[in-house]
Amino acid sequence: MSSTTIKAILDMATQGLSEPYLCTTEDDTEYFVKGRRSSRSSQINEWICGNIAQALGLPVAPFRLLTVPEYLYEELPTTLKKIGQGVCFGSVSQKDAELLEISSIPHISDDLKVKIAAFDWLVKNGDRTKGNPNLLYRSSDKSLIVIDHNLAFDKELNSADFIANHIFSEAFESLFSDCVLQAEISSYLLEALPAYKTACDNLPIEWQWVNEERDIPSNYDFRFAEATLARLPNGQLWRLT
Repeated sequence: MSSTTIKAILDMATQGLSEPYLCTTEDDTEYFVKGRRSSRSSQINEWICGNIAQALGLPVAPFRLLTVPEYLYEELPTTLKKIGQGVCFGSVSQKDAELLEISSIPHISDDLKVKIAAFDWLVKNGDRTKGNPNLLYRSSDKSLIVIDHNLAFDKELNSADFIANHIFSEAFESLFSDCVLQAEISSYLLEALPAYKTACDNLPIEWQWVNEERDIPSNYDFRFAEATLARLPNGQLWRLT
């Protein structure tokens, strides 16, 4: 898949453990960009989960592959060079939105809460908690924006902790007690699974490697990601063990 060229790297973002950079592209769109300073698994998780979320119709922030060209990289000050050069993951900056506050949750529809909770459960994304929602809220139109999936496909995820700490933890009460809702959500999720293969087919070749010399493989665990998603068609998704 083609990428868009970054024309300026403005600064390192003040929020986010994956340490994204604020950049602009040739069409003057601002993006939060996860480059070499983020791990390859972080970039791949963002790309895969972004594609699945998009296929589900979730209000994920627009994203795309972006490239830091060599000529721009060479001109960067030392403080910004850790972004690296080459293909990065970029998510469009949402200037008019803020991190979701607990007080704003009543403005979000139950249907959307359930769908986001189910999506996170599907991809084992335990990083959408009451203390760190990774959701943006636009008060002007009471809309939600879904962001940050770098910690998805978590091998150490504890189901009980996941449910208790999720920002929409109450949604799981319905998901695990209402058989009709569970069947509807399973069908909804199932339709988006082909997006996984599409995302993998369009991964940048260079993400197979950790370094520019391409002699250290990234060793992303695709088998675990596939097994995680296979819980759905295999009828194991809603098991708590």
